[in-house]
Amino acid sequence: MTNGKGKRVLVAAVSDYQSGFRFGMLPPDVVLEPWGDREDYWTPRQTQVQKQVWRWAEQGREAVVNAAGDDEIVVLHIGDVIHGDHSDHLITDRLHDQYEIAAHALMYWARLPNVKTIRLVKGSRWHSKAGGSAELSVARLVRGLSGKDVRAWHHMLLTIDGVQFDIAHKRAAPGKRAWTSDTELRWYVKSFMLEHLKSGHRPPDVVLAGHYHDRVIVHQHVHTWQGTVDTWGAVVPASSIMLDDYTIAATRAKDHMTSGLLAFEIIDGRLKEVLDFTHTMDIRKEEVLR
Repeated sequence: MTNGKGKRVLVAAVSDYQSGFRFGMLPPDVVLEPWGDREDYWTPRQTQVQKQVWRWAEQGREAVVNAAGDDEIVVLHIGDVIHGDHSDHLITDRLHDQYEIAAHALMYWARLPNVKTIRLVKGSRWHSKAGGSAELSVARLVRGLSGKDVRAWHHMLLTIDGVQFDIAHKRAAPGKRAWTSDTELRWYVKSFMLEHLKSGHRPPDVVLAGHYHDRVIVHQHVHTWQGTVDTWGAVVPASSIMLDDYTIAATRAKDHMTSGLLAFEIIDGRLKEVLDFTHTMDIRKEEVLR
């Protein structure tokens, strides 16, 4: 019970830690196993981008904690929890290290007394490895360390206090132009809703994805004879800033990237508000010649 509003739950959605990547998630206090018998435990040094990503992650977590008060927090991680071993720009290509880094970051959530449940969605095979091995391994680590309910699934229909979340890693992409930034997601969610209604099922209340290292939020309505049905859709921003050659080419040299998290406020079994705790970085190198 909070402020006389009745039962209240906050759902914190994060995505794409890309742990192990030099531009991905890296808690400053993680300690990794020695590389050999004559070496010591070690802590990777954060890059400048990792420092900024970590600051934003802390700010987002603190914002959720402050917004929740004593109310329950459910944490969702929507895929690509590690970066993998077939890539450039790695701080470590040892998968064990990458699992440890991701688990250590999630433990900041798991240690919170009002977090009882964490769910991970399996991401792209390139990052998550066969069968979502990365998310399964990280979930098991965090479950063992925290004693909390931590599981990983491929595609999840999760009901939280009466509100249904349909969660998968990769769905509709953000548009390539400012005026189409949410168009594809709007069409995707509307089609998703119509398919459910045509089959005689009520659509989920929220449709979530990650993957695209961007933040897009839409709210769609379908009017039926029985009343109006509405569904929120969101591409959850990444907890990483991708500055590698592949990403620069794939995004056609996008000039900015967004990091952070989204939180969904549920009161008395209804979704009341989507809270945006994100930050945008201009990834261009600025120079003035005189």
